Amino acid sequence: MFTDKSGTKALGFLYDMRPSGSLWTPGAGSAQLLDLYGNPLAAGTVPLGFEPCYLTGTPAEVERMLSRSAFKVANPVELFGRFFNDELYIEARNRTGSAGIVDAKVGALPVRFAFEDDPEYAVIRLPGIKTVPENVKMAARTPAYTLPAAVKLSRGTTAHLSAGNGLLKVELIVADPSMKPAEGDSLWGGSSVEIFLDPAPFRELDRDAVKPYQYAFAALPSKGAGMTVLAVRNPATKASRKVEKTADGYRMEILIPLNELPPAAVYGFDIEINRPGEKTKESLGTNPGNSYRYRLHYHLFRLPDAQLPNGDFAQASFGDPAAWCYEIRSGVSFRSAPEFGRTGNGMKVEVRKPDVRPAVAGQRFKIEPGRFSHGVFQILARYENVQTLKSGRGRNGVRFAVGFPRGRSEYGYDKLKADMTGSSDWTLYQLEFKIPADADYLVPEFGFGPATTGALFVDSATLTLYGDKK
Repeated sequence: MFTDKSGTKALGFLYDMRPSGSLWTPGAGSAQLLDLYGNPLAAGTVPLGFEPCYLTGTPAEVERMLSRSAFKVANPVELFGRFFNDELYIEARNRTGSAGIVDAKVGALPVRFAFEDDPEYAVIRLPGIKTVPENVKMAARTPAYTLPAAVKLSRGTTAHLSAGNGLLKVELIVADPSMKPAEGDSLWGGSSVEIFLDPAPFRELDRDAVKPYQYAFAALPSKGAGMTVLAVRNPATKASRKVEKTADGYRMEILIPLNELPPAAVYGFDIEINRPGEKTKESLGTNPGNSYRYRLHYHLFRLPDAQLPNGDFAQASFGDPAAWCYEIRSGVSFRSAPEFGRTGNGMKVEVRKPDVRPAVAGQRFKIEPGRFSHGVFQILARYENVQTLKSGRGRNGVRFAVGFPRGRSEYGYDKLKADMTGSSDWTLYQLEFKIPADADYLVPEFGFGPATTGALFVDSATLTLYGDKK
């Protein structure tokens, strides 16, 4: 705010440099509201962005209207989506300009996005989606598989994919009666198979360009260099291949160490077969010859055992959900049934008598020490009539948490600094947490803290783990 020499007139201005801008409601007062060009603006809510808005009047009036202003982010997140079969993965871009928890909606579903470890991006998973929300910009749907799986390329070659013992295995029988070796290290110039991998298929979904993890496996050693395996981004790769000649070509077994890739539950991938003399490569995807630079046509595969067991509570016997453990005691019940979920089976945790002990359901999820640096526990839940005997500053009330050796992270205590009480509609929550380098297990859990009564309904729980970028 600026004042003139007499001190009787003032000029105040506001602008919002955040990508989404905001909606500004000035405080009550008689100062004049102007746009960038000095044109009067009507009283009420004003869109605020890079171009400033001005207030003119007495210093007291301008100061009063500025200091009593209210702001609301216009579009807190920008949403992009991609399907994995019937699961919709949503990539949210933070447009608030601030790190932390950002409240937004995907269609009609409230989501509390976590933008802490990464203040720009967050990814959520929504199972059982039949209609894409209008505010989500979608990437093209491509085939998706959970390994092991068999996939068919454009000219009929079948590739068998599997994973185990830290290795991705690809097995093919290739028809190539005129096998020829490549020159030097350009293995794609001879009879060969190329594998392209994208460890972040749900990130930056408006960008097709990619620098993939590209592997080439020669059917015959190359001329001069005698090379059989090439990893474009890793000269010291431990990837290998075995080749056996057949009557009209070759059989190839490919092994790629997963620790050469950033950890992910789902990868984008393409396979291309090179036959010298042919102009067009045989390809799994729909853009043959271009997978080294484009990626949105890649198919998707999920590693086995990458998901939290029974995270959708579909497996239950007489109301007892498989994989989830809890303590049975008086005044507390844990039940799984279709009426407790939002889109399918869900779980209800109810505490009728407060206790000094928490009432939670959890499970132990084994991980490889040192492979992951951080993770996100996603939970779709609602709660009713939650009350606490006293404030626990996040320890009491509804509890979402992840434990690990010598520590834990709790949503209420670590993120909100307050107990979650009262009632809420279905909301998707994200809890970000760090993973100690020596951790060999995680314990995701949900329920109630001590001194709490109420009912919690959980539709699904998802655990997503990440490593440091390579």
